[in-house]
Amino acid sequence: QASGNLVAGQITTTGDLTLTASSGGISSNGVLTSGGNISLTAVGTNSDITVSQNIVGTGAANNALLVKAGNSIIFNNSADVITTNALNVTLNSDAEPTPNQAGAISLGSGTAINSAGGDITLGGGANPLTTAAYSTSANGAGIELNGATLNASVVAAGGIISLRGRRSIASAGFNNGLNMHGGSSISTTGGGTITLDGSSTATDTGIGLNVSGSEGNLITAVNGN
Repeated sequence: QASGNLVAGQITTTGDLTLTASSGGISSNGVLTSGGNISLTAVGTNSDITVSQNIVGTGAANNALLVKAGNSIIFNNSADVITTNALNVTLNSDAEPTPNQAGAISLGSGTAINSAGGDITLGGGANPLTTAAYSTSANGAGIELNGATLNASVVAAGGIISLRGRRSIASAGFNNGLNMHGGSSISTTGGGTITLDGSSTATDTGIGLNVSGSEGNLITAVNGN
């Protein structure tokens, strides 16, 4: 735990892995490997979490990865989540005791979150399953998928995927609630479902849910919705 900004290099453990910045951001610059639950928490209104290398789960099924930031969560290009067994993945921005409706989630080109049948949740506030991540002036859409992959598939059954993004009226420029472009894909199998909830608080150029680009984007569920 750090009282200011925390910079993490490569870490490997067979147990739980917890990184906490109590009043600053987290930069994950090395591969994080854990056989247990994984938690990255950055406390503070302006505290971001930036992931630049892979996060790897090697433990039993139904462990959890929680990335929780007071402000925004950024996965840089090709920073992946990889797991041996089902891993429930939650990216929770704007996770302040009193959320201020500012805190985006951005997944860069080539980033892949593969949960092996675990649930994948991207959202904001106190409960990211029901509350949106909000766009910011620095990070565009509430949720940005730019050539990114969310895959909750597994042979027998798939996980539930939920994305909730909202355009904040306070964020300048052409920012949308949920942006999916650059050849992004979202997929699950079995009874796994996919929820995409994009909305806008503004009445000008903001779009709630934007799926665009000539590269082709893919949203696939087998037996679920």
